Amino acid sequence: MIKLTRSFIFVATTAGLASSLSLIGGIGIEHVADKILPLVPLLIAIPGLNDLVGDYASIIAAHSGDPTERKRSKVDLLKAIFKVLGVNIAAIVILSCLTAWTRDYVLTSDFLIRFAIFITVAAVLTVLLMFVVSGMLDVILRKKRVNPDELLIPIITSLADIVMLLFVTLAVLTLFK
Repeated sequence: MIKLTRSFIFVATTAGLASSLSLIGGIGIEHVADKILPLVPLLIAIPGLNDLVGDYASIIAAHSGDPTERKRSKVDLLKAIFKVLGVNIAAIVILSCLTAWTRDYVLTSDFLIRFAIFITVAAVLTVLLMFVVSGMLDVILRKKRVNPDELLIPIITSLADIVMLLFVTLAVLTLFK
């Protein structure tokens, strides 16, 4: 029979709560449902953006911890991420707009500029926020004598999802009226 330790119960509970917090994003999207139809390219981009920030959040969280255990410094990791982030952002913008265009969505130059700026700002700010939060949580968890490797990835990826969905909601309310 498996004995459930306090540490395991704490880790499992925290991971479950972190995943449940992602539902907040759905509530935000529900409040703007009537405004979503004109935003076909943004709707196409949402899964890509969520996956993008979730993947980077996982990499950032996995890189936290004792610096002597890692091959790269946090600055090196940040530089490496930003080298490829631009390519990822460009791919999301181009593929979302091409997909919308093939579906007869009218893409104005004004929309394309706002869309590209939104995708860029949202992705960059979310990645930077994940660096900050991951570092803070790493320190807090170590002080509580909890192994950050057990909790950081689910917490940081869930937070990245929430932040990105909040950006999408903010974009719908302000940029894409």
